[in-house]
Amino acid sequence: DPTIGSTILDNDTRPILFDEQGYFSDFDDGVNVGSQIDRNGRVERSGSMNEFALAMGGNFKNKVLWGLGIGIPFVNFEETKIYNEADARDEVTSFENASFNETLIMEGSGANFKFGVIVLPTPQARISVSLQSPTFWSMDENFFTDLTYNYSVDGEALGGNAQSPVFNGPFNLRTPWRYNLGAGYLLGKTGFLTADVNYVNYGASEFSFDDFATLDEGTNSDVEATLKGSIDARIGGEINIDPIQVRAGVGYRTLATVDARFGEDESFLSYSAGLGYNAGKFFVDVAARYEANSSFYAPYRTFGFDPNVVDVDRSRITAVLTVGYRGFGR
Repeated sequence: DPTIGSTILDNDTRPILFDEQGYFSDFDDGVNVGSQIDRNGRVERSGSMNEFALAMGGNFKNKVLWGLGIGIPFVNFEETKIYNEADARDEVTSFENASFNETLIMEGSGANFKFGVIVLPTPQARISVSLQSPTFWSMDENFFTDLTYNYSVDGEALGGNAQSPVFNGPFNLRTPWRYNLGAGYLLGKTGFLTADVNYVNYGASEFSFDDFATLDEGTNSDVEATLKGSIDARIGGEINIDPIQVRAGVGYRTLATVDARFGEDESFLSYSAGLGYNAGKFFVDVAARYEANSSFYAPYRTFGFDPNVVDVDRSRITAVLTVGYRGFGR
């Protein structure tokens, strides 16, 4: 399933103030205090995740259904962060423009297994329980940055570009267990109701080296201190008023980070709805999903002072239209 996405940062013209702690910059010693520069950034992500799976299942007296699967997933991912600053109004002495770019390329493969059981206490009701084991990933990561800085002195254009060494780091990642619980009920021939709850403790992820033999204690401590468990719950149903089918649902998900910062939502809701028409051989169906959440983005990392932070209010609507015809042959 190839995916691609991007995040755009609007131009930012907040003033850069003198840092009394002694940070050496174009705004030191009181020069250029209150001057403004334009900032903009872009994040580009692309990649795909595919899985080769082997599965088997069984049925006990049409009351208990079970399944077992082994998965071998493959992933590739590339992320480029582009950050630019420019003295478009020529308010800053000497400084002209600067850019800082980060590039991350990752690829790897892993292995996991899945097990699930569906119990049918009555012909109308079903209860399902499933779990997915940790995925044991073997990953290879390449990361590098480049910086461009241009300035002028007495009308002479100066500056240049430099790229960091390319960091190549193979590592292993063990993801957490994933637990699922579901229930459903058939409303005769007029529709159904369904509910599902998933739980994942992201703080239990572990990084290691040497084929999972040596744990990365420092990174794992940071993961445990930063991430926690997340609940993803969904409920929905469908009503069949022949030849029309109407569906609706709502989802609830909690944030996996320990502390929500800079206005980030701790949880958010999503809504979905669908409408279908079935005229025998011909059918048409339309479905839509809406979700919104607030978060933040820091375009670069700093050690001596708080980074620039961009508030992100995001809403997304996705829709699918399906049109079909059955029975071209006899």
